[in-house]
Amino acid sequence: MKTYAIADIHGQLNRYLKFKKDIDPEDRVYILGDVIDKGPGSMEILLDIMENPNYQMLLGNHEYMMLNYLDALDRQDNYDIKEYGDIWLYFNYGYETFSKYECLTETKKKEVKDFLKNLPIVIPSVCLNDKTYYLVHSNPYKDSDDIIYLNNDNYDVERFIWDRVPYPYEKEMIRNKIVIGGHTPSLFYDKKGQILSSAYYINIDCGCAASIMPNSHLAALCLDDLSVKYYD
Repeated sequence: MKTYAIADIHGQLNRYLKFKKDIDPEDRVYILGDVIDKGPGSMEILLDIMENPNYQMLLGNHEYMMLNYLDALDRQDNYDIKEYGDIWLYFNYGYETFSKYECLTETKKKEVKDFLKNLPIVIPSVCLNDKTYYLVHSNPYKDSDDIIYLNNDNYDVERFIWDRVPYPYEKEMIRNKIVIGGHTPSLFYDKKGQILSSAYYINIDCGCAASIMPNSHLAALCLDDLSVKYYD
């Protein structure tokens, strides 16, 4: 059994399926948020992850925006519906995700909402081969002994999923741990579209959302040996 980390799939179903084809069914996969939006296969990927017990997804800022909008709809709060709708549906390309969500049965909609609400924000310790990895969508602003969830009042959870980590990654962020995150496409800094890494932080968002751009990839990092494979 191997352990992988991927991030920021953003609805690119073909790339996700290529990755799945390459791994064994018993392999462990950590998915560091932003499964949805921008690409056409968002809901299909999310539903597939929900059905796979070996996949552990973390909450990204796009899933967070989706939850805020769905919560506003449940509360019938017109002000929040407008505000969160503008933020998610239009400014952050959530419209197609929401359209496919609306086609689900009421039972399946509840399953999706419950799944997203219970996703971790941070998995602070994944230990492999004498290394300890700290998994987060973006910014490891604080360490923890326990997995951090959305409803944890001891942390500013938005910082973990929204704040960007300055590049290059030259300072230790979490003591004695290697942070793995995404959120900021490596294409912003390196047009090769490959992972950016240091001894302290590994950014595995290789611009999968920007599928029309050269060197846009879905990156799969194998934590067993830190090898990387890219999917176009």
